[in-house]
Amino acid sequence: MDLASHGGLLVVVGGSSTGKTRALYEAIRAELPDWRLLHPAGSVDLANAVLAGHLPRSGVVIWLDEAQHYLTGPDRLTIGEIRVLLNPDQPMVLVATMWPQWYERLTSPPPAGAPLAEAEDAEEIDPHRHSRQILTTAARVVRLVSFNKAECARAETYAGEDPRLATASQDSHYGFTEVLAAAPQLVDRFEHAANPYAKAIMTAAIDYRRLGHNAPLTAELLQTAAVGYLTEQQIATAPTDWFATAIDYATGLLHGATSSLIPVPGTSMGTIIGYTIADYLLQYGQAARRDIPPPTSTWDAGVNHLTDLSVRLALAREASRRELYGQAELLATPAAESGIPLAMIILARSLQRIGLAEEAEDWYRRAAENGKPQGMLALARWLERARPAEAEQWYRRAAETGDHDAILVLANRLKRAGEAELAEKWYRRAADTNHPHGMMALARWLERAGQAEADDWYRHAAETGDHDAMVVLARRLERVGLAEEAEEWYRRAAGTGNLAAMMALARWLERAGPAEAEEWYRRAAKAGNPEAMVALADWLEAGQAEDAEDWYRHAAETGNPNAMMALASFLEHAAQAEAEEWYRRAAESGNSHGMLALADWLHRAGQAEAEGWYRRAAETGNPVAILRLPPGQIRHAKRLGRVGRADKAEKWNRRAAEAGNLKAMWALADRLERAGQAEVNCPGVDGDSDSWKGSEHAKTPQVPT
Repeated sequence: MDLASHGGLLVVVGGSSTGKTRALYEAIRAELPDWRLLHPAGSVDLANAVLAGHLPRSGVVIWLDEAQHYLTGPDRLTIGEIRVLLNPDQPMVLVATMWPQWYERLTSPPPAGAPLAEAEDAEEIDPHRHSRQILTTAARVVRLVSFNKAECARAETYAGEDPRLATASQDSHYGFTEVLAAAPQLVDRFEHAANPYAKAIMTAAIDYRRLGHNAPLTAELLQTAAVGYLTEQQIATAPTDWFATAIDYATGLLHGATSSLIPVPGTSMGTIIGYTIADYLLQYGQAARRDIPPPTSTWDAGVNHLTDLSVRLALAREASRRELYGQAELLATPAAESGIPLAMIILARSLQRIGLAEEAEDWYRRAAENGKPQGMLALARWLERARPAEAEQWYRRAAETGDHDAILVLANRLKRAGEAELAEKWYRRAADTNHPHGMMALARWLERAGQAEADDWYRHAAETGDHDAMVVLARRLERVGLAEEAEEWYRRAAGTGNLAAMMALARWLERAGPAEAEEWYRRAAKAGNPEAMVALADWLEAGQAEDAEDWYRHAAETGNPNAMMALASFLEHAAQAEAEEWYRRAAESGNSHGMLALADWLHRAGQAEAEGWYRRAAETGNPVAILRLPPGQIRHAKRLGRVGRADKAEKWNRRAAEAGNLKAMWALADRLERAGQAEVNCPGVDGDSDSWKGSEHAKTPQVPT
């Protein structure tokens, strides 16, 4: 470790029970034995210490355990605060631990097709832009994975002296450290709980944590939420002491190491302020429940029992994302009334969605007048249609705060309005903030204008250390034939520890031919990313089928539906029954592609059950599923029309038509013609029902197999 002389941020990424904390402890004890250790309670404590200048400027290690708590939420650390701490003239060391899922979540860019300028709120589209910049430009990332062969062999040499190591060495499903941390027992006690009320409160605890509740979970909260995880019979026949026995079960020690729920002590002897959940069980539960929505009782209990405003805000945001606007309003109101701008925006949007326009505008204005650019942008978007002149003023006020997101929103707005000179001026201001997104936006603007200066800005963005910018630059260099320099940037991006960058390098190497591609696929896969595991398995399938199957299984067992389908496809010829089981698991997770894959499998096997799964996939809006049974879709629409459900009938005809089904296009056109409708709100339609008959959809019908 060379951090002693220059300082820096070291992030250890690894799954639960892989030894992250112990590895950091041993490294600090060996390399920085005389340094003092600071473990701030939260990001606010650390930020206040930075601003007040209370931290010693050398000889201090700041420990950020479970770093996502410091990098998310309304009071998260900013890149500016981190840069103050990392002043190389007065070295300070920050160390952090993080699960792979959190690292990927916090470093992944927003989805394509969702630019900031089109977002209702930049915070909603790209909530992790600050943490991404910290982790990709300021941090050195070390990944911990399972023991390699040499480490396993070394552990086995001590198995005769330590029965725990002997047990761990015999477990083929869990790693050494996971077995020692009672991971198998945690999963078994949860999945096969003898007490249904205990499983209910454990599941509620998992759901609260995945919704962003990072504080201790109170007994009242768990007790109220549990009802949504129980059957009617279990509720009706619950004994009077059901909660006490459930807590006893959930807090029972496993192998003397840990328990499913861990009591959090109060300030006096014999008091408990709440419970947290064992890390490994949380990691397992989050994967298992990835696509399962929490029941209504989870939100209602939060409304009634949560007092921590940051926790209420986290749940309000999640409720809003799920379009649960009533719950979002109730959760956000106390935080908004306390003056938190993001809470005001969430509350305003929730009121807007439930039709309370006057109250919504009042909260948008309060958020804007707070002085934060996000609030100004939210109000500007609210005013855009009714009062465009006032909206323009708020867009400019937001940009003039110097916030790079607000500047980009204004620049994009000016670009769409055709004000090229002003747009470029603001793109340049965005780039001058030294944020890679601003530099990339200016580079794209200049590239479209045919200006050679674009290359300089692409390079400036990459030189900030942002892995996304590095990959974009590498691809650009690849297109113009600068292969050697392109590979250099692919390697630099992969060196940040980002899995997407590792995958980009592996694909580059695969095209270039060297066997090193497999090494990078394997490194990304070992870091725990299901997409990387599947890519590695695909790479290995031709010559190393057994190893490929292992990786397909590892990927599928993370709970990722796409990985489940990849494993099922691999097993189709050798193990048909198991292949169907994995297709079912993917479908039952709620994934529309999984439903479609299962339906296709059942259809090929001649099973009538296929039509039900095609219909379920179609109801999610999957266009390919609609194409699979077009006559059934049209018959279904006609039946609905006969029983007086015209609106739903038209919706189904539209969905089949939009998917490219020729019969559905003609049926919809005829229906609209009879109804005398002049305009059709469907892609590719020119303004009347006849346009369906001459549209691109009708010219290139998709014939189902």
